[in-house]
Amino acid sequence: MTRLPRRQWGYSWTWRPGTAENSFLPPAVHWQDCQSCQTVILGPLLMFTPQMARAKRKGLAKYGLLAQRYVESFEQKWVLGDAETSQELLGTGDIQSLADLGNAYSVVREMRCVPFGLEDITRLAAATAAPLLPLLLTIFSPEELIMRVIKVVF
Repeated sequence: MTRLPRRQWGYSWTWRPGTAENSFLPPAVHWQDCQSCQTVILGPLLMFTPQMARAKRKGLAKYGLLAQRYVESFEQKWVLGDAETSQELLGTGDIQSLADLGNAYSVVREMRCVPFGLEDITRLAAATAAPLLPLLLTIFSPEELIMRVIKVVF
């Protein structure tokens, strides 16, 4: 049994090397094709990776320096200061400012170096494969398809 040329893929079923002889599926159902679609769609976004990594490094350095200075002045004022000024701590905005600065730093720390995540890849794979699922019903019965999905998942 031989593989059909690519130009005939849209019109007939193919057999993929490394699969069982009776494992005929339309080419679009093969995961390699779904991965190719993901690569074509998400691959160009990788050109932004160096700029995003640079922005993250710069942001961590700048916010880290700012946070260090603020924490040192906070400690000097409230921790090492005398007892009279520490009683006024509840009414000041210093604590809220410190918390806001911590939140801003955590946002910079959690920046990704690529403009997409695992959730985006999963959604793209599902969106690519979903229209092809009815084709599986031409090959497998619904019960057999459910059993195969259960075996894959569990």
